[in-house]
Amino acid sequence: MKKPEISHTKSDPALAGTSGDSSWVDGRNCVYSDSAIANYRVSIRTPNGWKSFGHFNDLETASYVANIAILVEQCEDRYELNTGLGEKDKQALARWRNQGNNRELEKQAAERYKRVKSELEAYKNQVLEEERQKQRKEAEWQQAHEEKMSMLRGMTKEELVEFINSASGSDPYYVIAKGELRNRQN
Repeated sequence: MKKPEISHTKSDPALAGTSGDSSWVDGRNCVYSDSAIANYRVSIRTPNGWKSFGHFNDLETASYVANIAILVEQCEDRYELNTGLGEKDKQALARWRNQGNNRELEKQAAERYKRVKSELEAYKNQVLEEERQKQRKEAEWQQAHEEKMSMLRGMTKEELVEFINSASGSDPYYVIAKGELRNRQN
């Protein structure tokens, strides 16, 4: 699994739809403010077009249903799941579950979430390991740089001249050695 294209912490006005009264809710994926029917609309753009998952007056309930939409439509590579959800409106959620096959969609999403969660954990661990490796490499480079700088500062003028003559102009320490030699001659 890779990092989702659209973070829940960023907004994308292009995904708000065509209605002038509709706008992306900051910090929530697939949740739009939409005063036409209720405070919030849950819609998702899938590879096959837009799908609507309902209208809600409660943001937490809308965000929960948006997660169901992301999982059921298998769009977790495109949309990051909404996190930090608070208390949901139980009555609104019960009404939504009783419409059409929403209860079945919720079950499918729960099953998919189990798989996605382990993939997300593996992805996060991979990212952490890559970050650790990057930090190790940077630390190794920094240590090698400091050792080289210490070596250059410890050289006599003659050793600096010899280093400059043997180093290529593309060697970053060539310029540093020339500067060190210049400082000593002043």
